[in-house]
Amino acid sequence: MRWPGPYPLEACALEWLRYRKQCILVMLERGPSREWTPDVYGVLESGWSIEVEVKRTRDDFRVNAQKPCWWSREWQRQRVANGQELPPGFYAPRWFYFMAPPEIAQMMMSELPPGAGLLTIAAEKRQTVAGLPPVAVLKAGRALETGTRLDAAEIRRLSLHVSGTVVSLAAALATARSNNNDAL
Repeated sequence: MRWPGPYPLEACALEWLRYRKQCILVMLERGPSREWTPDVYGVLESGWSIEVEVKRTRDDFRVNAQKPCWWSREWQRQRVANGQELPPGFYAPRWFYFMAPPEIAQMMMSELPPGAGLLTIAAEKRQTVAGLPPVAVLKAGRALETGTRLDAAEIRRLSLHVSGTVVSLAAALATARSNNNDAL
């Protein structure tokens, strides 16, 4: 499917997490960790989470390996492998995906970090119920042993952030509608 202009990758990932993965909570530029900010983040009813990192260029994807979050995840893996506990309040996703436009997604396959999945825009000529291009899973992410389950207090904290975001979006939409009516 050809979309007019750049693909709305973040919106597509949010919809994929909410409706295909059945996440009870989805977030944009928000997550439980104070160490990094995921592009898109979803929480399942079980408390496990899924992170989606959006990459629009291959160079941006390659730079990602240098980010501290990947080193942090390796540190997590080593601690778990050595039988050590992670610090209190430390959360990491159970599944991790990259999402990229179709033009570069296939090129990224051979460079994916271990365990990472890959999403892109499906070639189908239809739109989702929300009017977005559908998501295709090119490679399923595997459950990461370093993933940590969110507890009820953390899910509640994140829910409050999401509610605040909804209020901000509603205010922005009302302002845009008001400005649009003024222009008429």
